[in-house]
Amino acid sequence: MSILALDTALDACSVALLTAGGDVLARATRDIGRGHAEVLMAVAGEVFEAAGTTPRDLSRIVVTIGPGSFTGIRVGLAAARAIGLAADVPVVGVTTLEAIADEALAQALDPVLVTPALVAPVLVAIDARRGEVYAGLYAASPAGHRIPTERTAPAAMGHAQAAALAISAGARVVGSGAMLVATAADGRIAADAAIRFPDIVRVGRIGAARAPSSQPPAPVYLRAADAKPQEGFRIARTTAPDADPVPPSPTDPEVRP
Repeated sequence: MSILALDTALDACSVALLTAGGDVLARATRDIGRGHAEVLMAVAGEVFEAAGTTPRDLSRIVVTIGPGSFTGIRVGLAAARAIGLAADVPVVGVTTLEAIADEALAQALDPVLVTPALVAPVLVAIDARRGEVYAGLYAASPAGHRIPTERTAPAAMGHAQAAALAISAGARVVGSGAMLVATAADGRIAADAAIRFPDIVRVGRIGAARAPSSQPPAPVYLRAADAKPQEGFRIARTTAPDADPVPPSPTDPEVRP
């Protein structure tokens, strides 16, 4: 039996198949920026073919649930849920922040010379545009555990707020928004923007170590979608002369609290 890992939450479209023990059967990553819906199933097909297996052989599906691109998150979740339903296997969520943190913390951890307690925490900062980052603070997991320890829940925050959090925690900042946070900190923190999206194998391994009930495949949206109704294209509501007025729905965009 194998584990399928999917990531379409950020710039990459990534798929991997792993054994239950975390060994890689096949993997593929396309750095595409957008257009995940058109690419994901083709990449998944390549990975299944390379591994010589099929969805019937799956025991679990792991998918990134955000934060990240609103559309990308939905693409990955829809695919994971559909495959999980067809194969009758559980689907587990992994946040983009914890997967990036796992890679960054591993880079600083020499298993021979350094214990997890001595590794400085990392603040993962993903560029969310509009003067904000999606951020979370993580520490190295205790020996024998695969999941980074979450110190702060994922949140959208301004660059200065993220810088203050990193400084107070003595954390190194990583991710696509790292240099934005470093600039706000006036160079008082170490920053590395090289890790722009999760390593798909780490996504799979984190999900394999997690009980499905502990992280259901629900999207992590830290703010509303950027797309909004265009005022100039809204069609006016009309009512027949003899008809009773229809009260506006509370979800109508013209209704204000």
